[in-house]
Amino acid sequence: MIRAQQGAGAFRYNESERRRFTMAENKFKYWMKIYFALQLCVVVFLSGCATTGRLVNYKSKMIDIPEIGKVMKAEIGDTIINKAELYSIPAIILDNEAKVVGLGWSVPPQRLILKTETDDWLFYWGEKGVYAFGKLVPGGICISTSDNKMKSFYGKDGGKGSFKQPPNVKHIEIPDPDKPSFNQELIYNGRIQSGVKFLYREFSKDMIRAPFSQEIQYDLAESKNIGFKGARIEIIEATNNYITYIVRKSFP
Repeated sequence: MIRAQQGAGAFRYNESERRRFTMAENKFKYWMKIYFALQLCVVVFLSGCATTGRLVNYKSKMIDIPEIGKVMKAEIGDTIINKAELYSIPAIILDNEAKVVGLGWSVPPQRLILKTETDDWLFYWGEKGVYAFGKLVPGGICISTSDNKMKSFYGKDGGKGSFKQPPNVKHIEIPDPDKPSFNQELIYNGRIQSGVKFLYREFSKDMIRAPFSQEIQYDLAESKNIGFKGARIEIIEATNNYITYIVRKSFP
């Protein structure tokens, strides 16, 4: 501890030390204000998505081909009628690393799956996550329902950041492994004399229902209009290479 000494010189020394201390204290307060201001900016910046919303309810998609009443041609082994109910999940493929403005935040290349939504945003969650503040955390890309604008988000609170450049993404659909799907198909299997052969198959991702197949044969000398399980087909020409036909009615 420095003791004060008598005399004008000693007073000037203590006053100088006091001023230095005051200046250091003022600098500390100044930088603390800057720090808290930056923290406030981060909070405001990340408040764009208050929540990642509710779980998406995936809907089934019906496949019914070919078009009724249209002349079609198929080779041996081709499916001539296909009807299916499929559940699929929307997803996007990110080809490039998408960097967010400031904060050292980016989304690495990966597949992102639509899992949650709000009225304003669709949230595609990355299988890898996002790099935020030096580590990988859950998050991905959210897309505006009004103008398709893309931003990055992370966490359940949905903190959001704008991209430096628009991400290069491709929209895809993937099968939903948690919901059943059912598929029926009729495959052309060739001709024997006046007869034509087909293979019928049906299968489901529901484990309760086992896959089923059945070989069937029709005599064209009897009729060129055939039917199976509610489907109706008019055969125009059939060879051991191809079949020309019209579907009059698909599987119910």
